[in-house]
Amino acid sequence: MRLRNHNHTTLMLLFLAPLVLSLADFIAILLLIADKSDLAVEDGLLESAQVLLLISALMILLYRGRSLPSGSLQIYMIGLILFCISAILREVDIEKYSLPQAIVFIGSGFGKKVMLALCWLSFFIFCSSRARSLVLSAPLFMKTSAGIVLVISGMFLLVGGVFDRQYLEVANAQFYEELMEFNAYLMLVLATMLIDTRQTVPYGLRVSEMGSSPSNIHY
Repeated sequence: MRLRNHNHTTLMLLFLAPLVLSLADFIAILLLIADKSDLAVEDGLLESAQVLLLISALMILLYRGRSLPSGSLQIYMIGLILFCISAILREVDIEKYSLPQAIVFIGSGFGKKVMLALCWLSFFIFCSSRARSLVLSAPLFMKTSAGIVLVISGMFLLVGGVFDRQYLEVANAQFYEELMEFNAYLMLVLATMLIDTRQTVPYGLRVSEMGSSPSNIHY
């Protein structure tokens, strides 16, 4: 990653992100030491913060992608939007709120599973028709600052999954799970702000027109 290719805003975000992450984790651990037992419970402080981060990421993606030309980057952003929606529905118990029955059915239980399954199935079918161009452009995207931050976000989620499934027997496993998910979603928000929407590949552009080398592709 060449720093000269990044503007001052990007560099500032990359500099501030570790500081914000460290400060948030430090405060959370202090609260744990202070025996704030409700920190990682259902609808607790950490889970509420996760939902706010996911909604923030979703809003940023919708705003930045509203006028994005058709291309590989648009597909990646649609995938991130679906991920945010899936994660929000996972964290929020819709049935606890006074909402119309139709919304409660779609956003919880069997209705949620069917709705998300159909959305992801449609997305993957859509991606399969453009699989080669996506595969060629993906390495370029993953080398950008946004792509690198997304990988870090995914690593936090994997570590959170280890605590969630209790592969490691440690005290306060639920706390560490929620903290890792908080870190992951904070990195996700950062990634959505770092995505360079100026570089795209049209859906209709044939791979043969782009050349066989990924270096000829701008995501």
